[in-house]
Parts: sequence; structure tokens; C-alpha cells
Amino acid sequence: MDDAFGPIGQSEDGGYRNPGFLGFRYDYGACTQDVRNRFTFSPQYHLPFGKGKEFLNYGGVVNEVTGGWTTSFIFQAQTGNPIFLNSSNHGESYPIRVGDPYAADGTDNPATQPNFVCAARTRTLAQWFNPCALRNPPQAAPATIPSQNPIAESIAGTVPFGPYGRQSIDGPGFRDLDMSLFKSLSIPIHESSLEFRADAFNVLNHPSFGNPGSNLTGSNGQAITRTRFSGIIPDARVLQVSANLRY
Repeated sequence: MDDAFGPIGQSEDGGYRNPGFLGFRYDYGACTQDVRNRFTFSPQYHLPFGKGKEFLNYGGVVNEVTGGWTTSFIFQAQTGNPIFLNSSNHGESYPIRVGDPYAADGTDNPATQPNFVCAARTRTLAQWFNPCALRNPPQAAPATIPSQNPIAESIAGTVPFGPYGRQSIDGPGFRDLDMSLFKSLSIPIHESSLEFRADAFNVLNHPSFGNPGSNLTGSNGQAITRTRFSGIIPDARVLQVSANLRY
């Protein structure tokens, strides 16, 4: 938890950024790197094949081919990172939560939810959350523009435009299973060895999706349009085979 995305006054990160007038409590919330739950499991297992093992207990060529293999796994699972939402009538203020953002359906209010499209389903690629669970805060605007949720200009400087604390939702989580199979052969030359290994990344070929859009308006404002890593790390299953000579 923190109360500043970056240095105080860094307006491109959003937020109220007026701590002298409002105090820090209006920007207090989960930090951008927040991961509430994470689990990692990394076992290693020596396969029971070859000389002195339970299966194929032979020496010679059979042992050279089947013996000495080790497999290892790395399983990771974690919850998603927070996505910070801004209102549609006053970009640097947060919307006010009025319901469960992961609950479907609802009816939009033209004054406080202009052009909001209520989600028939949530946690989908097309619409991750329901914007109708939020509403715009009051905005100093002429009374002739009801979509701006106007308040009297005479009190506009004395009330905060939005709720206490950042308004955020969690994006998609992440889980991944990697696997390796390897063995090392001794070479009677200067204590050398040759290691053979095969590695599989994302063995289950499970997609890892990125965060959705954070816009409250339109039918695509909450859509997921990219994968989590977007080329930095392969999102699909990747296999590689290698040999490593040590001497």
C-alpha cells in the first residue's frame, strides 16, 4: 500500500495530487506492484532408471542411455495486479464504487454513468469488469450538462471530487508450469562432463492475459487486448534441447 504512484505532483500518473489541500488519504491504496497471493513450487526428482535403480537395472549401454536422468518442475501461481480507474467526467479523480465490479448486469444512470455499458458477463476477454458498479463523482459544470453530474460552482472548491483512496480492481492472475529433463555424462579427460537437457516452458500451453482497459465508457473500454508478457517472455509453449560441454 502507498499514497503516491510516483514523486508527489507527477500528474501523468493520475490521482488527486493535491496533498496540501486534501491530504494523502485520497490517494492511499494498493501500489502498482501489489500481488496479494503468490505460490511457487519447485521439486526435483531423480528418475528410477539405470544401474542400482528400480527399473532397467543394468550396466553398460543401457545405463548410459537410461540412467542418471533428473527432472525438475517450477510451478507458479499468483493473483492479478491492481488496475486503477479514473472517472470519465474528471480524468484525474477516481470513480465512486456503488456495487461489485465483478457482478454482471445493472442499469446505467445517464447523469453519473454516461455512455457506460453494463456488462452481461464479467471476467471475460471482452469485458473484464462491470463499469456500472461505479459512478462518476460530482463535477463543477453548468447545470445544462447533466452527463457531467454537475454541482454548484460556488462549492466546487470545498468538496473533493471523488472518494477516499484509489479505486482499483484486480486484473487476471497468472499461472505457469515449466519442466526440465537433464543428465550429465562424465568424460575421462581433465574431469570433463557433457550435460544433455530438454526444457519446456509453459508446458500446459495456458495463455497468460494482460490487464484490461481501465476506461469506464464504451463497450470495449474494459476489454483485454494483449497477453501478459507481450513478447518479453513467450506466452505459448516453448521447447528447447541443448548440450553443454564442461572441461
